[in-house]
Amino acid sequence: MFETEGKIVFKTAPADGYDNVSMTWTLKPEALAQDREKLLSSLYQVSYGNANNARLFLGGGGGSKYFYSAPYDATYFPESNWEIIGRTEEDITGFGLQYNTLFIFKPTELYSLSTFTNSQTNYTTKETNAVSYFTSQLVNSEKGCDAPHSIQLIDNKLTWFSSRFGICTLVSSNILDERNVRVISRNIERGNSLEVKGIFDYSDTLTTIVSADFDNKYFLCFPESGMCFCWDYQISPYYYTNSKETDTKVLDYFLFDNFHVFQFLRMVLTIQTTHVLL
Repeated sequence: MFETEGKIVFKTAPADGYDNVSMTWTLKPEALAQDREKLLSSLYQVSYGNANNARLFLGGGGGSKYFYSAPYDATYFPESNWEIIGRTEEDITGFGLQYNTLFIFKPTELYSLSTFTNSQTNYTTKETNAVSYFTSQLVNSEKGCDAPHSIQLIDNKLTWFSSRFGICTLVSSNILDERNVRVISRNIERGNSLEVKGIFDYSDTLTTIVSADFDNKYFLCFPESGMCFCWDYQISPYYYTNSKETDTKVLDYFLFDNFHVFQFLRMVLTIQTTHVLL
């Protein structure tokens, strides 16, 4: 009855008591096959949830759907561990972590995901287990990210490129007036009198635009055009007030040309020390 009418009907009423009814449900085989395809086609991943980021989140496989694994087991994705975020016609374009919140990017939307744990008591066995829950919230209904590989955590604020707005940074997750996302690239958006092109003057494929955070600098590369913009946030950090023009006019950007960077690699060196007893 649940499948067609959205309700469960018992032919015989269960006995009096608490927590004495057990129901098992499963998705239709075709729905499971569709989810499996979206799961395996996911382009973006992040570790998040529980006390130690113990779950693997996957998204970008179609239908604006994300999946999350069982705790501490990235090989097992229960069939009910998924959610659809925002409008289904726009797929997920990336994840970002800021403090204890997971942010889910879409081309024209931004959502936050928070986790909390609650205790649940089995009244039959009297056992109490911890159960994790996730709650999502719309953060911004316009300033999303359509350049997935531009997302970085810069100076403790998520920063990314949008082909509609430019370089954006997240200053708050409060959606009260949607001034939580600020554009910080107004001084490099268009060409200038020195015949230097701006970030909106290039037509690179959005999925090829790539960024890196290195030496307190945000590098944003347009590999097909061979251009790279570098914001030095150590000498010119972003401080936001009510003046959009003043806040961004003081930011220092540097330009590299003939800079065809299609990917940044981060290498972590492990130094092994050998102790020799003499």
